[in-house]
Amino acid sequence: ETGHLCAFLLLGLPFPRIAARGAGMRLLPKLPLTPFEEGIIAFGGPFFNLIVSLLFFSLGSAFGALAGSLHFLYGAFNLLPFASTDGERITRLFLDFFLPVSGKRIVFFLSRSFLALLFFFSLFLFYLTGYGLSGIFFSVFAYFSPK
Repeated sequence: ETGHLCAFLLLGLPFPRIAARGAGMRLLPKLPLTPFEEGIIAFGGPFFNLIVSLLFFSLGSAFGALAGSLHFLYGAFNLLPFASTDGERITRLFLDFFLPVSGKRIVFFLSRSFLALLFFFSLFLFYLTGYGLSGIFFSVFAYFSPK
C-alpha cells in the first residue's frame, strides 16, 4: 500500500483512512476520486513494486536478486485483472471510459475467467508435480470473495 499512499500524496489528496479488508489492507479516500486520480493511485502500487525491485537488483547480491524478483513478480501479478487487484481496477476504469454501460460486466467476466484458468492450471500443476496448492487456494478464495 506504500505505492498507493505515495500516489495519494503526489496528487495532493488528503491522507486516506486505512482499513483492513479481506486478507490485506485498503486505503479509503476521504473525498470521491475522479477516474484519473483512481487510475494513478491504482498504478501506484505496481509502480512502487517495480521501483523497489530495481533497487534490490542494484544491490548485486543473491538477496537483492531474490527480493527484486519477488517485488517484480508481485507487481506484475497485481496488474492481472483478478478480483480485488489493481489490475482489476485499472481494467475497469479503462473499460468504463470506452464502454460505460458494460464495462463492469466485462471486468467481472474477465476476472472470473482468469481465476478459473488459474484454478485449472494450478490443479494440473499439482497433478503433475505435487506443487500448486497455493494457486488452487488463492483462486478459490478470490473467486468466492465478496466484490
